[in-house]
Amino acid sequence: MKLSEKDELKKRIDEIFVEHPRYKEIHLMFDTMRENKNKDTPIHVFLRGDSGVGKSRLLEKYTERNKGYEEKDDQGTEIDIKPVLYAELPNPFTIAEFYQTIIKALGAPQFAGAKVGELKRQAFTLIEKQRVELLILDEMDYILTSRYVTKKEAMEAIKHVSNIGKISVVLAGTPESEQLTKINFQYFRRFPVTKLYRFAEFDQHFCDLLQTIEDQLELPKTLGLGDPMTEIPQLLHEMSQGILGALTPILQRTFRKLIANYDYEEVSNPILFLSMLELAQREIIGDNESEFIKMLKTSDAC
Repeated sequence: MKLSEKDELKKRIDEIFVEHPRYKEIHLMFDTMRENKNKDTPIHVFLRGDSGVGKSRLLEKYTERNKGYEEKDDQGTEIDIKPVLYAELPNPFTIAEFYQTIIKALGAPQFAGAKVGELKRQAFTLIEKQRVELLILDEMDYILTSRYVTKKEAMEAIKHVSNIGKISVVLAGTPESEQLTKINFQYFRRFPVTKLYRFAEFDQHFCDLLQTIEDQLELPKTLGLGDPMTEIPQLLHEMSQGILGALTPILQRTFRKLIANYDYEEVSNPILFLSMLELAQREIIGDNESEFIKMLKTSDAC
């Protein structure tokens, strides 16, 4: 059954992908890390960014673009090859759950009550068998709040995986979690920091990003999301403070409200758009916008 114009637009709204200009640069860096495999010592990196700047989306998108494939071994058994493996660290963080997380990400069955040594051996066997080249570990902040493992024990477990598996590792977290790389010089040298910033200033890059969103949406008429002459991009920057984690849901909520309350052709009406935009911002950020900005500036200072 063919979808209506409204339903087609709803689908595009749900699938909005906001790509930070740094995404391509960082993705190329990941490619280089993988190409280095079997040549020299594996290259690692710590991806730092404030909450909401798009770290997880960047990492998930890279994983999606480098999907694995199936291959048969000499016995005809199908093996799921995963050159890029994305895993969100467990919360609360424990060594056993850490290895379980890797095993689960590789699609293997998990066994209740297995000991840490058994989980470790299973994880390393799967990493080798499924030819993992790049291991992405997101939400490093969970290590900071763990009551069961010291920060050094957690970092040693991660280092052990990279050493035994001979794979590159990407760690991702907020500025607070960067302290993990400063426990000693070895971690600091092993995991150099690369930063993903929010759009702190309104500029052409932010306008270009908004234009790519409007291109994705294929609205019935041009709205001018990325056109400074409409003053819409300036308003969106002020509302989101340049944080993609706020910008995307604000836009999605705005267009969903327009679809729910007006005809398809009215979705591109700038007056209606602006009226729904204010409601959407309050729902996403809350009524205390000044507190939101205050907390953001505190985070920028870290």
